[in-house]
Amino acid sequence: MEKKSLSILIFLATIIAITIPLAMLTSGAATDNFDTNVSVGNTAPVINWVNDSVGLSPNEGSTRIIQIQMNVTDDNGVSDINTSDCYMNLTKSGETTRTSNICYSTSNTSNTQWIECNITIYWYEKPGEWVITAYATDDAGSTDTNDTSNFTMGDADYIDVINASITFSGSPGDANVGPSNIIINNTGNQNYTGIDLTAQNLTGASSSDNIGASQFTVNITDGSGNGQSLSHNSAVSITSAVLNRGPGASGEEELFFYVDIPSGIANDEYSAGSNWLIDPTGN
Repeated sequence: MEKKSLSILIFLATIIAITIPLAMLTSGAATDNFDTNVSVGNTAPVINWVNDSVGLSPNEGSTRIIQIQMNVTDDNGVSDINTSDCYMNLTKSGETTRTSNICYSTSNTSNTQWIECNITIYWYEKPGEWVITAYATDDAGSTDTNDTSNFTMGDADYIDVINASITFSGSPGDANVGPSNIIINNTGNQNYTGIDLTAQNLTGASSSDNIGASQFTVNITDGSGNGQSLSHNSAVSITSAVLNRGPGASGEEELFFYVDIPSGIANDEYSAGSNWLIDPTGN
């Protein structure tokens, strides 16, 4: 029994030894090849942050350049961000949109760029919250927009008096001498619905005579010689005088003055001891 079992085992081993090389030989067919491609798409830039803590007032009667920052991330790398096509604007309902005239990189990491934009604002910009809209573009033309932040436009409470003196020439007893005029410009961003004028008495340079403030009248229409009488050291609200914000006639008011020279006063130069005061009201 033991011999028989041994011969069977040997026989099986012989078959295995012969069969394995045959299987290897039959797998050697002709070869071919194929391409392998991986398509990697562009990733659009993302505006992660826009500075919404900015708040400034316009300059008096002029322009002002403000700077607002944002940061832009692009998974394709910071070099893929097209800084020249990144910009911002400020918008408010009923107002002119203000757009940045230049944006530039201030610093960057491997895939994030900090960008600062310069925007010019004008003296008459309406105070309050303006929406900041930031735009970013990469070299492939993909874009992102962020309008979640605001800019606070502060108050600019300014006026400017042109021809800041009035001069008259006449004789004692002359009435409605004039007119002499001044122009008031609104050089800020407030709307004034009225103008108060505080006048002062005039005193002779070499005499004790005077010309009272009540001898003067003012109007905004010219030519008539009529108007409202003024009062010494007391504000008088000038009828129909307004100063709206904005360029041009809406932000300008012209006042015309006349004087009745009292009879019997000395020939002299008369002047006020204090300047007259213009006070716009109702903003």
